[in-house]
Amino acid sequence: MSTKDLIQQEIDKVEEARLPALYELVKRFAKPKTDQPPASETLMDRLQKIRISAPPDFSVNHEQYASGAKSFDDVR
Repeated sequence: MSTKDLIQQEIDKVEEARLPALYELVKRFAKPKTDQPPASETLMDRLQKIRISAPPDFSVNHEQYASGAKSFDDVR
């Protein structure tokens, strides 16, 4: 039995009132994904695009900022 047949069997069990919601889900699932990065773009390429706005000592004192011992407001 194919996967489509198995899916159809499960769909046949869904009550009529829930079919519109299932239909919307299937439509979204079947829609091609256009928001994915190009295949040539690697994870590292994407990570390199991340920019963080932080105080100059953030890399050294990140634990103090995370714990609240230091505040971003203290630096500005």
